[in-house]
Amino acid sequence: MILTTYLSIGEKRTLIFGSVHGEYFVPIKSTQREELWYTIGAEWYTIRQDDRDPTNSEPESLNHMNLLGSLSFKIHHMKRFSNPKFGWYTNAYFQPNFYSTNKGFMERFRSTECFFRD
Repeated sequence: MILTTYLSIGEKRTLIFGSVHGEYFVPIKSTQREELWYTIGAEWYTIRQDDRDPTNSEPESLNHMNLLGSLSFKIHHMKRFSNPKFGWYTNAYFQPNFYSTNKGFMERFRSTECFFRD
């Protein structure tokens, strides 16, 4: 995913993300008139880039280069009226994100270097 945001005149921020994502789908109810399900998911970010132009010398409150992963919970409910073209649809999503103190992809594996010693 690539997202470019223009903050103000002469400033912009570009975010680039790539991840490994998995979800567990749990159906609760499924009929012709109603369906209800939820998912539990996890995402591990493998590509992350947070570029700001011009570079700000002040420390950033939230730098996505330190993003490790996230968990997610989604719930979906749909109930059709007697006319199946119309109905109620409700969807909710919750996703906490986890950050590291290290930037970059390989830095988080720094503690595993002992596995490669002869």
